[in-house]
Amino acid sequence: MINLLSLPPTAVFVPSARHQAAATGTDGLLLLVLPGRLLYTNDNESQWTVPELRDYPELAAAAVFCGNLDRRPCYAVAIAPENVPVGLVGRELRDIIHRMTPGIYAAVSRGSELTSWLQSRRFCGSCGAPLEFSSADMSRGCPRCHSLSYPVLAPAVITAVTRNGQLLLAANKRFKNGIHSLIAGFVECGESLEEAVRREIREEVSIEVKNVQYFSSQTWPFPSSLMVGFTAEYADGELRPDGVEIIAADWYRPGTEPPLPGPGSIARRLIDATFARLR
Repeated sequence: MINLLSLPPTAVFVPSARHQAAATGTDGLLLLVLPGRLLYTNDNESQWTVPELRDYPELAAAAVFCGNLDRRPCYAVAIAPENVPVGLVGRELRDIIHRMTPGIYAAVSRGSELTSWLQSRRFCGSCGAPLEFSSADMSRGCPRCHSLSYPVLAPAVITAVTRNGQLLLAANKRFKNGIHSLIAGFVECGESLEEAVRREIREEVSIEVKNVQYFSSQTWPFPSSLMVGFTAEYADGELRPDGVEIIAADWYRPGTEPPLPGPGSIARRLIDATFARLR
């Protein structure tokens, strides 16, 4: 077992450009992934351990090579709930991302996204033949019709909209405990990121925005998104939640905000940065 918290905060994750098969007895971190969850043991302030691949040699054949974390090989395997090894527990990734350093987060995200892709891309979409890993890059090819399948990312935008020193925060019907966050949504085919920002805000709260500016981005493995953050300014319209996804929305000054998303997400970073600027 390896304690992730023992890795230095500056530990860097270097993703692999191609898949490398793992032999039995291979040394390296093993990220066991349930949908949206990471398996580990000793969940306390000083111990947060994940197994090594050599601890579970029977999983070597299913392991996908993710890259190197602090120069340690890192593999991932998707585990069915009924096959969780004794002694390991699953925690929601959303609940533990605030504990991850950038390097650990990058490794876990890649492992989660690759295993999700592998589960959904086992057979060729053109002819139905089983896919095989390419030796040239991180793709899976069809030995029969030679088509290629690459890991797929679903880009999404999230935006901090301001007006007269206030920030727009909204409650999605899926949020619990009164949480309010920023307007977000997936990018549609044929539109730019900036166009997606304007469309999502128009659809969900019926206002127009201007001065759309890039803020930052974050991989978001739920299951395979790339969240792209923006800032924007109110331009026109009356704030009106759509009642389908957004059930409440309002403008908030620093110090008056409702419950917010937890730390670790780009949503919280964008909210905190915006309120700091508005103070």
